[in-house]
Amino acid sequence: MLTHSGQLPHPCNVCEKKFLFTSDLKRHARIHSGERPFCCYACSRKFADSSCLRVHVRRRHGSGQRHHCNVCDRNFVDSSYLKAHLRVHSLGRPYRCKLCSKQYLHSSHLKAHIRTHSGERPYSCSVCDRKFQYLSYLRYHMRSHSGEEAPSCSVCNKTFVNSAYLKVHMRLHSGEFPYRCEMCTKKFADSSNLKRHLVRTHAGHLPYCCYECTKQFLYPSELKRHLRVHARL
Repeated sequence: MLTHSGQLPHPCNVCEKKFLFTSDLKRHARIHSGERPFCCYACSRKFADSSCLRVHVRRRHGSGQRHHCNVCDRNFVDSSYLKAHLRVHSLGRPYRCKLCSKQYLHSSHLKAHIRTHSGERPYSCSVCDRKFQYLSYLRYHMRSHSGEEAPSCSVCNKTFVNSAYLKVHMRLHSGEFPYRCEMCTKKFADSSNLKRHLVRTHAGHLPYCCYECTKQFLYPSELKRHLRVHARL
């Protein structure tokens, strides 16, 4: 009868949003807490909702026709996922920002980067209306309303958005550098730093391009210095 009466008897104690069923409230509460109780059996990635986990398993680990990466033996359900993955090995970054010429592996990364130029903040706190550029920043902020403490380093007390960032940070204290460059044996604490190193040092790839003369540079500071040449002309 509640379905037809329009009553929503289960309110969220953080943002006061109301729900028809306790299961809906429980699922909503994870937005505030950052809890991700559903874990992928294949890669240990965690999700806040079981439906998101099912989609992930179907797309990343599902049975049926497999699209195989010949470089690292990883399999993909869809050829488009394989195509995007292959850029990691080829070091190609096809998505370029028209404002600063920085390049990205995925269109979603470029879209997020553009917010640094536009000032757009699409993620809004349902409690205090404060807005954020990234969803991870909003999740971190929501802890200030829920009372949950952010993950913190036991050595230097620095806090982090989630435990994954804390795990990477702890390697700075432990001296662990699990990601090694096969070309020069340099080691890194984070896989993203290794990828950046490969692009800039070994691929001959210069990610920062001058929009005036298309000359390319390794670092943004070099591009900035170069642009002064055009400014004087």
